[in-house]
Amino acid sequence: MSNHAPHHLKIGQIGLGQITEVHRDGYRCFGLPVVAGTDISEEVRQKFANQNPTARIHATLEQMLEDSEVEVFDVAAPHQAKIRRPLLEKYSVRVSQSFCKNPLLTTMPMHFLMPRWRKLRACLL
Repeated sequence: MSNHAPHHLKIGQIGLGQITEVHRDGYRCFGLPVVAGTDISEEVRQKFANQNPTARIHATLEQMLEDSEVEVFDVAAPHQAKIRRPLLEKYSVRVSQSFCKNPLLTTMPMHFLMPRWRKLRACLL
């Protein structure tokens, strides 16, 4: 038996809209810390900061991608390729593996498309 505590991946959320609150509930159920977040809306960033006082807030995607503590990026931008493609292209420079819980469009490169994740609304312990 190991004496080491399990490693919990540190999550950074790109896009902090309403659905990310559900994501954070799921992450909390599994002990996964959200350590940083970014959104184009200052108002939304402030709401996130108020709800997550220990997380770092980044004003831009570029700042978020430079945050070396973030190990997993939760990209929660609108599903249109014209919005997500630039985000994914920027973040794929930093990230060697990526997955997306919702398919984009069939014209998106296939390496961005992976199996769907279920939205976690509650945890059964």
